[in-house]
Amino acid sequence: MLVQEKHIQEVKIRDVSVDIPVTWEMLCEYAPELMNIRDSAKDYLSGPQNPSFWLNYENLKRRMASCVGMYAHHSHQNMPEYMRSSAAYDLAHNEIFGRWV
Repeated sequence: MLVQEKHIQEVKIRDVSVDIPVTWEMLCEYAPELMNIRDSAKDYLSGPQNPSFWLNYENLKRRMASCVGMYAHHSHQNMPEYMRSSAAYDLAHNEIFGRWV
């Protein structure tokens, strides 16, 4: 049985001895492009049966990875550490693509 969650509300990241709750809103505050990517996903991803689904998915995922996760290359010098975490990447991926993949 396949169980799908609408999206993750928050992810906790271990930073030294402090748990930091990271939310979709926090990610978008620092990288507003994530909201544009989510909107594009709604427009371009109609389901895996669509012939261009995987190409569109990979292109959008590449855009997302430039904003959040270990390969994020944001122009701001003081990028918060949580933006580069795998938990933040997972949160963004689930929020953007959760209904399809």
